[in-house]
Amino acid sequence: MPDLRREITKVTLDIFHLAGKRLDLARRIAGTKARENLPIENLKIEEELKSNVLEVCRTQGISEEFGTEVLSLLLKESKRVQREILESRL
Repeated sequence: MPDLRREITKVTLDIFHLAGKRLDLARRIAGTKARENLPIENLKIEEELKSNVLEVCRTQGISEEFGTEVLSLLLKESKRVQREILESRL
């Protein structure tokens, strides 16, 4: 069991490293949105992403509710970071 706990810790930390990478990308996107005067939200992109996430949930045996909640948190944090960047440029 200690090996499994170490592995689950590693996977959990990997998830957070990937979340950090995702936020770095969101910051870069915010720069583009600021230059091109684009809104923070793009519902079409969000719906496409949600569809992809739900497909992965189905293939990986993850509940769609869990996948939707995690995606919602990721999007919320990305938008928060982007708002901060856009507001700092005013």
